[in-house]
Amino acid sequence: MGDWLKWALASVIQFVIGKRFYIAAGRALRNGSTNMDVLVALGTTASYVYSVCALLYGALTGFWSPTYFETSAMLKTFVLFGKYLECLAKGKTSDAIKKLVELTPATAILVVKDKGACHFSLMCFLFLIENKGETAWVLIFFIFRVKIR
Repeated sequence: MGDWLKWALASVIQFVIGKRFYIAAGRALRNGSTNMDVLVALGTTASYVYSVCALLYGALTGFWSPTYFETSAMLKTFVLFGKYLECLAKGKTSDAIKKLVELTPATAILVVKDKGACHFSLMCFLFLIENKGETAWVLIFFIFRVKIR
């Protein structure tokens, strides 16, 4: 693939698909902080600018240096793919947390017995769990010691 075609394709990825990195990096820098978007924007821009300069220098002088258009394009592609996978994982985690919150115990009992400077506590949780049409009651006991100061 010719360097001129690589330049055209990398420009689309750099400035159209990768626009979100520049916007997020500018926002972070205005707030006086840095983040992953600043790193991605800086690194891919350095690779892209070097490649454009090398391509134009080669066209003017006949001395062709290697270009790295694919580096900036692939880096943005990998980071965007990683962000996509992260969104999928967060969605699945949110669903799991919602299901866990639905397991709120119907009954909780706290029994406290003093023994000198320590509390011995017994907590009892009663859960009603429904799964695939089957219903089960689960009783869980916790015994723990708390020091009083």
